[in-house]
Amino acid sequence: MQQLLKWNLTNKMTDIMKTRFFALAALALALVACNNDNENLNGDPVAAQFTANIAPATRASGTTWTAGDRIGITDIGNDSQYGNVPFILKNGKFEAEGKVIYIEDAKTHTFRAYYPYNAAGGILTATTDATAQQNQPAIDFLFASGATGDKNNPVVS
Repeated sequence: MQQLLKWNLTNKMTDIMKTRFFALAALALALVACNNDNENLNGDPVAAQFTANIAPATRASGTTWTAGDRIGITDIGNDSQYGNVPFILKNGKFEAEGKVIYIEDAKTHTFRAYYPYNAAGGILTATTDATAQQNQPAIDFLFASGATGDKNNPVVS
């Protein structure tokens, strides 16, 4: 009787170990099968997405964007189609305001952006008064260039 109980207990332990081993093997296989390859296999254009951070020493008033802030973005090298495209900050993300920038080919695209957006583009002019510090956001001028994106990595920072 004791021998039968010992055999039964050993058999149950073996079954438990086999079940655990199988579960761990299935989990390992599932993790190996997953990857972070976001290739666009169908060849369709991909909408570029833009994120922007403000370095502490570059903005006269604070280091965060305000809802409704508008930036102008240009696809360098494709500026005839995507030059000075307005993006607006909504719910913490910049969204195209009308025209969307699409990456249609396999090459890497380089972008430049500026703040505040000006529909006319070109030279921005401002009048400042060092004694009147209450409207500092009105004198913020920011510029960035060199951020890249492509069809497989459309998020541009």
